[in-house]
Amino acid sequence: MRKLWIASGLPLALMLGACSDEEATEQESPLVPEEVELEDDDLDEWKEQQLTREAFKKEKVPQALIDVPDGWEEEIQKIPYRTIDDVLYAEYTMKYTKDGVEQFTIMVQPDASEILKATSKKEMNGVDVSFFKEEEMMMEGAYWQKDDWYYSIFVNPAAFKADQLVPFIQRLTK
Repeated sequence: MRKLWIASGLPLALMLGACSDEEATEQESPLVPEEVELEDDDLDEWKEQQLTREAFKKEKVPQALIDVPDGWEEEIQKIPYRTIDDVLYAEYTMKYTKDGVEQFTIMVQPDASEILKATSKKEMNGVDVSFFKEEEMMMEGAYWQKDDWYYSIFVNPAAFKADQLVPFIQRLTK
């Protein structure tokens, strides 16, 4: 809930010069603030949500789930994301870990986020996939757009072998 202070109409009109009486002063019509509460659909209170695989399948988003190998863990989150234009939407992340070490994270969202500079590009299943590698941040992965959705995959180069990435993305772009 947000609060906004506004002035009642008559004193405000006097301040703005809507009244032609030159002798009207602030003392004759003091500006009295009044508190008004604005509803914004509780967007400010929207928080990250942990989702089960079943709950994620009920969301109206493309399903970018993988078959989880034995010994791996999957964590699915629905995260509020606000664009520069102040548009709020949900971003979905699927994080996969093995023996407590993060292997990779898949993100699905209806708007392009900050795009890392592509080091190479490849067409897979009719989709242009851009690959990136950020040495300083020790991060690599890929991103692409399919229909109206944007996908990103960030891999832990110390745990996920680079030669595994292309076949993995081929499965995701189908």
